[in-house]
Amino acid sequence: MGEGDDSLLEFFAWDEGGVDDVPPRSGAELERALTTTWNLISGCLARWTPAMLDDRFELPRADGTTIAVTRQWLIWRVLHHDIHHGGEVSLTLGGHGLPGLDF
Repeated sequence: MGEGDDSLLEFFAWDEGGVDDVPPRSGAELERALTTTWNLISGCLARWTPAMLDDRFELPRADGTTIAVTRQWLIWRVLHHDIHHGGEVSLTLGGHGLPGLDF
């Protein structure tokens, strides 16, 4: 979407390679990544107008093709992803007798 800077490139590399090739991330790394990306999204939502949520752009796919998406679709996709994994984290914490996440 043309947002953010080169500091975000580090997080894109986290998904490179196969599952067995990805090193485990520490809690501090995950916190830093989530803070960085959510600060970016928060700033975008504060700047964008409702009409801008319908802006379309091409999103590259792993197979070399692209897909046309809107800003709104991409924001929802990130929320959907984080909600899913946030639930997994809460279940894991609960399984160890710790309080879950407070959304």
